[in-house]
Amino acid sequence: MPKGNFGARRAINTQKKRRQWNAREKLMVVFYHENGRSIRATANKYGIEPKARIRDWKNKKTNLMCAAPYVQKLNIGARPKYPQLEEELLEWVRDLRRQLKTVTRYMIGAKARSLAP
Repeated sequence: MPKGNFGARRAINTQKKRRQWNAREKLMVVFYHENGRSIRATANKYGIEPKARIRDWKNKKTNLMCAAPYVQKLNIGARPKYPQLEEELLEWVRDLRRQLKTVTRYMIGAKARSLAP
């Protein structure tokens, strides 16, 4: 009768599965790879997925060079649908905070609905 290996000692993986890399770290990985290291050797040294990440970072190298070193994502996000409303709402929030008043998400939503066209 076969026995299970329930008593076997196994290594416990305590590392995080995913992490965010800032622009400086991404460039460090790309330059390490470009100095004659293979993609697999680079991935093993830094503990990242070989193909997708390094290839993507190599393709975005010029954008990474222009970005601030602490930036983690190059995408700036979607443009606001109502920029004038956003500006008025931002000024209202700043005014309340200057007066040391509490601003909640509910208050911001109510003010946005009242300012909406």
